[in-house]
Amino acid sequence: MLRKRLSYSLLVSVASLTLLAPVATFSASATQLVDPLDFKDKSAPQVTSPAAEAPATAPVIVPVEAAPAPAAAPAVTANIAEEDAVLEERPEPAPTQVIDPAQIPVTLPSFGGTPVADPANQVDIQEILRENIGSQFKRLEQDGVARMFGISPERFNEIEAFYEKRDFIPLWLYEGGLGQNGEILIETLSAAGEHGLSPADYNVARLKALSSDIAGASMETYADAGIVELLFTNSYLQYAGHLTSGRIDPRKVERENDIHPVKRSTHELLSLMNLRMPFKAVMHLLEPQEPSYRALKAELARLRAVKQAGDVDFIADGETLRPGMTSERVDAIRRRLAQEPYYVYDGIIDNGYRGDIVDAVKVFQSRNGLAVDGVVGKATLAVLNRPIEERMQMTLNNLERLRWYNRPLGGKYVDVNLADQTAAIVVDGEEVHRTRAVVGRKKYSTPVFSDEITYSEVNPYWNIPRSIAIDKYLPMLQKDSSATLRLGIKVFKNNKEIDPRSIIWSTVQPRYFDFHLRKNPGPRNDLGKVKYMFPNKHAIYLHDTPAKHLFDHPVRAYSRGCIRLLNPKKFGEVLLSHEPSSLNKLENYWKSKDTRALTLEESVPVHLRYITVFADKDGNIQYRNDLYGKDAKLEKLLQKTLRSGAGA
Repeated sequence: MLRKRLSYSLLVSVASLTLLAPVATFSASATQLVDPLDFKDKSAPQVTSPAAEAPATAPVIVPVEAAPAPAAAPAVTANIAEEDAVLEERPEPAPTQVIDPAQIPVTLPSFGGTPVADPANQVDIQEILRENIGSQFKRLEQDGVARMFGISPERFNEIEAFYEKRDFIPLWLYEGGLGQNGEILIETLSAAGEHGLSPADYNVARLKALSSDIAGASMETYADAGIVELLFTNSYLQYAGHLTSGRIDPRKVERENDIHPVKRSTHELLSLMNLRMPFKAVMHLLEPQEPSYRALKAELARLRAVKQAGDVDFIADGETLRPGMTSERVDAIRRRLAQEPYYVYDGIIDNGYRGDIVDAVKVFQSRNGLAVDGVVGKATLAVLNRPIEERMQMTLNNLERLRWYNRPLGGKYVDVNLADQTAAIVVDGEEVHRTRAVVGRKKYSTPVFSDEITYSEVNPYWNIPRSIAIDKYLPMLQKDSSATLRLGIKVFKNNKEIDPRSIIWSTVQPRYFDFHLRKNPGPRNDLGKVKYMFPNKHAIYLHDTPAKHLFDHPVRAYSRGCIRLLNPKKFGEVLLSHEPSSLNKLENYWKSKDTRALTLEESVPVHLRYITVFADKDGNIQYRNDLYGKDAKLEKLLQKTLRSGAGA
């Protein structure tokens, strides 16, 4: 009997017309990996052999030993060493033992609640895969299709090993054509635009053509089953990889980005297929579970609908509009805000700027990082007239950023949003505290990275970094050698305090500056009453400040990189709320004038992120200006790598 073959020549010819993105490199991260299923239901049973029904069990990652205890705080002394500029070595994370779900005996995947086929009808296609999958990959490789579809030899070896462990039971095909999982995969990939991704990157059109080509075909005579399985599996891996860690390496956006997305390995992503869960649920758990991600997907859909409905009303320039004034532009503002979730337009022209329209403008200002005063000046007008395409791109940028953080951030963690200039404490996914913050100005932009708060210091000394000493205080001393005395700053040379008036500062060149400046604890200390430390190579930490007036500004980028908190005592109380003894120490130390260090019993993760569109704790979408100009860089890379249709 002649064996039916799919239109392989068509596959090659169509593939050759499309230059696909190169295959992503998947490798196990040094960071402890937590199975995506841990985000939700841990009680999902494993697929088991009917011959030996094992009890349902969910763990996939098992620590070999307990994580190391946080390092003790350094002794507090008057040492003049520049402690804040020293990179401290952090302990290596505890090794983990990965339990291989693929080793669990498998009969049939049951993603839809019922098996995709009876075992007796699977024998033929299993035999085809067992006998031909390797040779069929060679065909794809020789014809250039494998490279163009992003299937590297390394990835194929991992795919083949996975199929071998499951006795070559297919994932996507069954007796008679494409199975339920294959249909769900095509449906899911076709909707990739909901995530700001492009279906074209996952070869959806080719998969649809293949599914049509095999519709109704008898698997007994189907010779190219291995090719179909390979291409479907590869598209799943590409899509799952992008959902779990993003499309773009954050360090390609900026080398300063100290972000390390957890790259799920091919083995990990394929092993999820051995769990007895609906396949749709598996796909859902691959995407970030952070509430902002779901909210941004909805915002992207809303913006696309607004764009499709027609042009957004443009508000003409004019004099600053204040409550109580009358202007023809008021009706345009009413129509414009009605296109957003801020105002309900009744169609009656009213040029009086008062009442509900002023309230709507204030809400708009609060959700766009503007001064909430109801005054429509240049800043508010510029944001009101921000093109819909720009807001769509901002949303796409931040969907990608959230994919970089697609991992558990901690049961309790500190979330500093540099674009929003706030610091929040999150417990079990719920924000329990948020305070305004001052961040680095653009020249000294605060870096993006994650670490762990290990200790705090009450009534701290400020060992002034050399760069600040040279840039800020050396010019003062060159004009007046007693300037530092009036500021409460002591000068040291060779670890000995000296009288600054004994130095001819006009002869001191910046490159030969070998003095150390230190400010004692007190009300004039730039670090204020407390600092919260997470020793890092960037010399960044959270601290108090005597300059409280800066927190009244809508844009608070004034520091040289460190993060100042509006109410650091309240922040510390919430931070230490799970450690009664530490909380009690904080209260006692706060009443004292002595410098005291407080080591946390359990370190708390801290994430310094840069998110310009996000959902607040009430679910409202918040937009922030691109403080450091990072959006433009990310947009350029996304536009370069995304295929057509992702941002439309």
